Amino acid sequence: LNPKELARLKTTLGFIDENYDKKITLTDIADSVHICKSECCRFFKKHMNESLFDYLLRYRVEQSIPYLRDEEYSITDAAFSAGFTDAGYYSRVFRKCTKCSEFSVKCSTTVVSCTRYIIEGLNRQYRKITKSKNN
Repeated sequence: LNPKELARLKTTLGFIDENYDKKITLTDIADSVHICKSECCRFFKKHMNESLFDYLLRYRVEQSIPYLRDEEYSITDAAFSAGFTDAGYYSRVFRKCTKCSEFSVKCSTTVVSCTRYIIEGLNRQYRKITKSKNN
């Protein structure tokens, strides 16, 4: 990554971090880095090795886990707090991303293995970005 690309990637990831709990469109993300939608998708996929929306979904699932662990929140509340608008869809995405159910996380200590699976993926991406920055 050259400095301009690194700045663009950081801005994209920052936009997602600040807005994951809201409705985000591809136009919103592309506008945040001042590029067209198709270039935004290509750029993200090239540097993160996954599509922009796969990343967004995985990020939202990760952000929902603290809500699942909190007794004050239902599974639906956790989904809505992380930017999902449909609890059924959240359930499917959660299972795909973590290889376990949101119910098992809500009711047990399975959260350790589920979050480890997500965090390992995010760490691999972070190492790739920082390695590119140092080269």
